[in-house]
Amino acid sequence: MVDGRPVTGFEIQQTLHGYGEGHRLLAGSASLPPRDMRAMLILSDSSGGGTKLPTDGYLTGYPLAESAKYVLARTWPAPEMKRPGCVWTHSLVIDFADVASLSSASTILRMFVRPGAAARETYERPLTVAGPTPPEPGRLDPKVAGELLGALYGSPSSKIVGGLDAGLGEDLVLRAWMQQWPRLRRSFRFCTFTASDRSTQSDSFDLQLVPNASSIPRLRVANPVIPGETTHAPELAPLVEDLLHPDVDGLRHFLRESGVEVSEGRGAMRPLCMVFSFVHGITTDAGAALSALDGLDRSRAATARRHVVGRLAQDIEAAGEAGFRMVVEEVRSDREFDAALAARVGAELWRREPASFAAALVESDSLSRATNEALTRMDASELLEGIAREPDIAPDIAKRREDLLFAEGFWAIPGIDVERTIRSCGDRSEKLAASLISSSVSVLPSTIQEFEGRTIIRALEEVGNLFGSDRTEPWLQMLRNRTQDLVDALRCRELKFAPAISRLTHSVDPNDVTCDDRGDPWYDALSGMKGELTAEEDARLSAFVLARALGRQSSNPAALMRLSLWKVHGALAAGGMPSDGWRMLRNELPFVLPWQEWDRCWRVRSAVGAKFVDRNLNVSDFVNLVEDPELWWQVASDTSHVWGGWKYLKQVQRRLETDGSSDPGGRKSSALRSIL
Repeated sequence: MVDGRPVTGFEIQQTLHGYGEGHRLLAGSASLPPRDMRAMLILSDSSGGGTKLPTDGYLTGYPLAESAKYVLARTWPAPEMKRPGCVWTHSLVIDFADVASLSSASTILRMFVRPGAAARETYERPLTVAGPTPPEPGRLDPKVAGELLGALYGSPSSKIVGGLDAGLGEDLVLRAWMQQWPRLRRSFRFCTFTASDRSTQSDSFDLQLVPNASSIPRLRVANPVIPGETTHAPELAPLVEDLLHPDVDGLRHFLRESGVEVSEGRGAMRPLCMVFSFVHGITTDAGAALSALDGLDRSRAATARRHVVGRLAQDIEAAGEAGFRMVVEEVRSDREFDAALAARVGAELWRREPASFAAALVESDSLSRATNEALTRMDASELLEGIAREPDIAPDIAKRREDLLFAEGFWAIPGIDVERTIRSCGDRSEKLAASLISSSVSVLPSTIQEFEGRTIIRALEEVGNLFGSDRTEPWLQMLRNRTQDLVDALRCRELKFAPAISRLTHSVDPNDVTCDDRGDPWYDALSGMKGELTAEEDARLSAFVLARALGRQSSNPAALMRLSLWKVHGALAAGGMPSDGWRMLRNELPFVLPWQEWDRCWRVRSAVGAKFVDRNLNVSDFVNLVEDPELWWQVASDTSHVWGGWKYLKQVQRRLETDGSSDPGGRKSSALRSIL
């Protein structure tokens, strides 16, 4: 594969130049534009200039810009010709598009044929390259290779001139050429043997080798860079390793992939190597990689940038500010960015800039998806830390993570707009109401009003027994005008919170709520009641309960009297019964003569006794009506004076005689004997 396309072979053209009444084109398989033909004529002539050429020839590589082709030529000395200095040059002319498919110079080196036994017609037919040859490991001197590469890419604007006597040679040059990405390869000009500068005013040679280093001054090259005399470039070490072991670490693939987007020529090799080293963990200097990208023009070197971003994203928590900002922008613009890494970047954005994170949530780009994904993954504790730094973003975050509404400490964060946060969320459950009540945060009545009455009731049931009235009062106030909700909760056996029960007694008559086949809902509420009441509220509630027991609606009057009588009697005796509590009771008491009205305790006891007698309630309930023996004796005594009371008490006496367990010590039996 080359640049994503399969390589099955390609065709190249060829030419032969040599002596024929002057140096000229002798044969060829293709016709090229005049300008390119002239360049080939010049560069196919001898580069020796009086210097003895190597017997096996030398190589020259250069592009033909007008034809979009690259020429690789081998030139041999032609001593068999009568004229001194003659040469043969066999040139292979390769399309720019096919230069990219070359992986090893050996693919085409074996195609060179020195004129002699071969007929010239051989050079008039195109040649076919069957397919790419894998790059071969090199047997090179790493020091010499490093010096050459350091010169080529450490001084990208200079002409590089080296001596063959310094260990440089054709094989090293070809390997360096094959290492380059296609665009650089097809623009690279080199000659492996010369006695003079082959550059022209418009076309400069990148690399030229001379017989020995001492002859370099005779080339008259302005400020040449000589391998071995250049500054050491350790960042090019991957290139040297790649010459020895081609593409084992993926460097060539990386260069091919990234080089297509850069226009700096040889100047791009050094920064690309720095990027490669960082991306592949050879170095950990992110700053150097970012500087290298700056040298490549980040806007164009998209692939190299993407590699750096991917590496930074893998350890985004340690990224510096510049690297982090680049990763964030890449996530924002790249829809194909790895989703898991993007979410990790989003989480880091939250840790660094909660406000920017919140702003990204509502956008429609890839960063928005990453931040939303990160938001679903992050722990509540981490989110609370960010909100504490930027409380204004609480509504936007809670809208997407409603579990935060119930997290310990959320509502205690200073600066949170409680009302806006609640409005941003759809949750109106008793769990949220309970969380707000528990936190003691100040909530406006308009916000509380958004919760249903039954929801508030259930929330109060959950937390009411744990917190004082200062936390629950605003919510109870909201129930003031929601009598029906309270009644419904009572009927559904959901109302258990003492202050809410007390609140309901201010809004309904003791006989308003009917019973059902499950019994009296008031008894269920009172028997499982939670929460605290003041002494005055407790007395009033007890009066309400006793009034209901004495009324016409309750199906459990005895049970209600057992719950309330001792509290009502005690409050009346001590003068602690609120006036409205007494009014409720008085409405259910039998008529008495005016001079009897003063003794409220007697009136209540007589009414309770009359209720037991009139309804013929279970005598066991009468026996267990109150624990206080004195109060029980008073009730029994007053009961004996109501119509049918003496007879009812006889039944109570028989029960006590047959079941002594309900009368420890026999005090109630003794009391009845004294009465009867």
